[in-house]
Amino acid sequence: MSWTYTVRQQCVLILGLTVCSAVTRLSRAGPLDPLTLAVHVYNYAAVRAEILVHAEQHAAEVFLRAGIILAWIDCPLSPSEVDNYPACKPGAASSTATLKTLNETMAAGYGLPFSKYGVTIQHHASFVFCERAHDLANRNDLSEPVVLGQIIAHELGHLVLGEGAHSDSGIMKEDLYVKDFRQAEKGRPLNFSAEQAQRIQARILEGVAVVPSAHVGIHGHKR
Repeated sequence: MSWTYTVRQQCVLILGLTVCSAVTRLSRAGPLDPLTLAVHVYNYAAVRAEILVHAEQHAAEVFLRAGIILAWIDCPLSPSEVDNYPACKPGAASSTATLKTLNETMAAGYGLPFSKYGVTIQHHASFVFCERAHDLANRNDLSEPVVLGQIIAHELGHLVLGEGAHSDSGIMKEDLYVKDFRQAEKGRPLNFSAEQAQRIQARILEGVAVVPSAHVGIHGHKR
């Protein structure tokens, strides 16, 4: 069985070469390219579709520069919807990750300062605090999809890199600042280092799978 694709063409510069890739949403289970990471998206924060899609595109650009294609899969928000999302079931793809968007009520449950825009629980999921990203964008006249996309890339980076993923520079530095988002708006986003890219590729080739279940809850333990 093959995947059904909704295709958006995307091109980035990798090692001096222009590489084009289809950034996709997948609607049914099947085999993926070994360097494709399926991301199961649970939009608990009800982020508007046009903002979320563009944020996903920005995050996908960061991963594509590391040699990884992200395939976004919309997932159910309640157990009653599980059967309507077969691509979200465990085992649908060999390399998978889970992303959950949270509103502030949900985010507050983690007890993190308002300056933190997400959290990742290893072997479970990445969580993005969308109201905080929205507020940051509004206060600083930034593009919300760019801000959200960089945060998504950072948190998914934690999930696929594993423990100890923070670095002194690039997308995995501990704190992202307004100046970083401003540079991303100008087409100069933070990226993974060459070493991080190799590590991510190796883990995906090993079949890293971090999808806990067909329907997953909102909370867990902090990284």
